[in-house]
Amino acid sequence: GFVMGSAAQIRNYTYALADTSGLCVCSIDYPRAPENDIVTMHTVLSNIYDLLTIKYPKSNFIIGGCSAGGCLALGMVEKIIKEKKKKPICMFLNSPLIDMTGTYKPINEIDDVVVKLDCKKPMSKMVLGKYKKKDYLASPLLFVNKYIPKCFISVDNNESLFTESYVLYNKCLENE
Repeated sequence: GFVMGSAAQIRNYTYALADTSGLCVCSIDYPRAPENDIVTMHTVLSNIYDLLTIKYPKSNFIIGGCSAGGCLALGMVEKIIKEKKKKPICMFLNSPLIDMTGTYKPINEIDDVVVKLDCKKPMSKMVLGKYKKKDYLASPLLFVNKYIPKCFISVDNNESLFTESYVLYNKCLENE
């Protein structure tokens, strides 16, 4: 998450992913808010990705994330594409929180026990800090383009993040 959580908390998920796919999985802890803002989080993740592509130049990469990690993953892929770096072959996003601007209103009213709709606005302020741009760092959903790799999206239709995932899904379909 942007504020709490760790790579260790989803270790079973990443182990299962590695086990099932036969691939190496790198689960990264990144700096969190409120001590750090979205720019710092992206900088750390971009530096790690750059190091991995240098160390393993012949490897294919898959980038993914859960919840806030989904926001960082999608924003990072868009940054990679923009900077013409080695693009991942695909992405996976699990219940991604991918619109920090509140642009997309919920399709239906949901009382999600994990991410309450009314907590997104204060969380956005905390995560974005002084960063005021509306770009792929703050809200990657707004900037999905035709060059985005294939994307696996996992979300339940009774989550408050369903609408964002549904919009992303439709954008991916348009780009095929």
